[in-house]
Amino acid sequence: MSDEKPEEKKDEKKEHVEVRDVTAEGAEKNKELRFTKRFHMVVRDEGGETMHEGEFTIKRPTIGESARIGVLMAEYRQDKPISALDYATVKTHEWLATCVVCVTKAPPWWDPENMYDNEPLAKCYAEVVAFVNSFRKAVEK
Repeated sequence: MSDEKPEEKKDEKKEHVEVRDVTAEGAEKNKELRFTKRFHMVVRDEGGETMHEGEFTIKRPTIGESARIGVLMAEYRQDKPISALDYATVKTHEWLATCVVCVTKAPPWWDPENMYDNEPLAKCYAEVVAFVNSFRKAVEK
């Protein structure tokens, strides 16, 4: 008899929304500057079953596109002052505006203005922000 124990399967809970980088040169240190990034998103229901999945392409916004994000945010809040809105609404407007401008390719199910679950939108926004921040120079102390 062998003392080996069969591998125990851990009851791992899958994330509701999972994102992974699929940009071909994603892990390379010495790459030429790229202004787009690809990632794959999987959205699961409460039971862990895949509801939606697909590949996204995002881009670094130009100065004009950054201005367009600001205009969209103002349009979403219908020119009300930010102080008149709750924090969650202001953040949702920022997520929507940023993703509308910076997502250049998405699966057919992606329609952030008509979705009920905001987690895929939040994850997509986080990918855009991380990508944009990757262009910023490190601050020396």
